[in-house]
Amino acid sequence: MAFSTPTSSGKRRYRSGAIADINMLPMIDVMLVLLIMFMVAAPLLTHAVKVNLPSASSSTMPADVKPISIVVQADKVVLINTQAHTVETLQPVLAQLAAVEKPPAVQLYADKTVPYGVVAQVMGALSQAGLNQLRFASTPSPQ
Repeated sequence: MAFSTPTSSGKRRYRSGAIADINMLPMIDVMLVLLIMFMVAAPLLTHAVKVNLPSASSSTMPADVKPISIVVQADKVVLINTQAHTVETLQPVLAQLAAVEKPPAVQLYADKTVPYGVVAQVMGALSQAGLNQLRFASTPSPQ
């Protein structure tokens, strides 16, 4: 906004020309409206699914319980407690291991070059045999 200022003689002097001041009020109004819109819309944009997750603690296995060790090698040979088998012949061996009163847990080691389909077949054979306590082994990532 432009005002005229009196000179030392007391007379007002008016400029004849355009005033190049920027009017900030419309820009502030627009920014406040955008801010309110984003504040209202932000909670609606979260797509989180509310799930009540159980709490768990990582603990070591008891010494008296030895898990079944299953290793899937890169050449698709499956080792069950160091005995070599193929994916097709797993079912009877796993059924025999699961026949005990309390089936032990299974520790699964798979080479990272093994296709996921082979690991899925091993997991399916474990599930059909009734060995449902499955643990995946991995190497810790460097930090």
